[in-house]
Amino acid sequence: MNEYARDKAGDDQVAKHVAEIAINGFTIIPNVFNPGRASALRDKLDQLESELRIESGKNRFEGTSTRRIYNLLAHGGLFEQIAVDPKVLPLVERVLEGEPQVS
Repeated sequence: MNEYARDKAGDDQVAKHVAEIAINGFTIIPNVFNPGRASALRDKLDQLESELRIESGKNRFEGTSTRRIYNLLAHGGLFEQIAVDPKVLPLVERVLEGEPQVS
């Protein structure tokens, strides 16, 4: 596959995900991380929930049975890696219409 064909395929995938976000409010990007990374992320989230004493939301906006940890990028490299992953970053750039500041 030549460079143009790869770029076109990538653009088509980004457009597909943008459309899914517009329709559903979310999209799923397959194979962004492997089972090992998924396990490490779950472990880190469990650790953060404990350390930060995260409880379920207390209103309808946050959800009374959901737990939220805000600004995951501030909590280390595991979360940073997702934001700049080559499968994720082009979608983030398209949705945010430019070059997002990942910090």
